[in-house]
Amino acid sequence: MPGAPAHLRRSGGLGGAAAVGSRAEPAPVGASARLALGLSLTQWAVLGLLVGRPAHGFALAGALAPDSPLGQAWRVPRPLVYRALAGLEANGLVERAGVEPARLGPRRTVLRATGRGETELRGWLEVPSSHLRDLRSELLVKLYFHERLGSDPRPLLRAQRARVGELAAALENERQGANGFEAVLAAWRRSTARAAAEFLDEQLAAAGPALPPAGG
Repeated sequence: MPGAPAHLRRSGGLGGAAAVGSRAEPAPVGASARLALGLSLTQWAVLGLLVGRPAHGFALAGALAPDSPLGQAWRVPRPLVYRALAGLEANGLVERAGVEPARLGPRRTVLRATGRGETELRGWLEVPSSHLRDLRSELLVKLYFHERLGSDPRPLLRAQRARVGELAAALENERQGANGFEAVLAAWRRSTARAAAEFLDEQLAAAGPALPPAGG
């Protein structure tokens, strides 16, 4: 399996804990726990791909290739996919589900998200990005998984729209006191915030109104 560390190429499994340090103790589920996990966007993307759909590293790398739908939002080289898997296994977010024969080379280890991994992923999907610079990647990855998992993106879109509004107001104050090139940067950021707000408004309109409560 080209690009995979030796301990991932063996049919015996990942062996990821040795590669990234001692196995982490399970953390409590919740927003603070997700922050404590400190997962990279690559790790969240790999975890999301394994929720409900066990796969081996080679297939995951294909799903994050530049020509794939997800890869157009966040592309990941194959070695980094295997590194992400090792970290996820060490944190108890994915586990081995078996092996799959390969036409060439050793058998491939199939992994799946654990129950805790799915819970963490679904919680992360509701958290808006804190910075405008993250919208191009992080927000699009979250919207991809909302569609893939059939979950409602509107809570995320509303929360992200509110956050962008806060950022736009702060940028307007920044612009008023800026001079020279700082004023140019402030204008760029303000324009970026306006474009983000327009995009989020369009997505909210496309998502339609929230469904009424059952029995309501």
